This record gives sequence, C-alpha cells and structure tokens, in this order.
Amino acid sequence: MPSISADGWVLLIREAVAFLVPLAIVLLGLYAAVRFGVKHGMRDSRRESRTGNAGRTAAEALELPDPRM
Repeated sequence: MPSISADGWVLLIREAVAFLVPLAIVLLGLYAAVRFGVKHGMRDSRRESRTGNAGRTAAEALELPDPRM
C-alpha cells in the first residue's frame, strides 16, 4: 500500500473540507427552515388549505366560540 506524503494529506483534508462545509451549510439551512416553519405554524396552514379552510384558524373552521370571550 503506497504511503501518502504530507502534501497528499493536506490535499485530502482540503478536499474533504471543501465538500463537507457546503453540505453542512445546506443541512443547517434545511433544519432552520423546518424549525421556522413549525414555530410559525406552516404545518397547520397546509393542513387547513387541504381541507378548504385556508386563512382560518382551527376554531373558526370548526365554528367554535372564541375562548378569549
């Protein structure tokens, strides 16, 4: 098995970093997008739009009385 010179190790590490850093940025961006969507109710709005109640809260869609009153 051939040994890798010091320059070879440096090149190998540079190539690994050049691949892993953009991958980590993309995965972090996807994670942040999912967290932001869950935090701001994106899943609920998708579910409501599928049932024809887009733009209405769950209480309005079910015609429940407003709990704040």
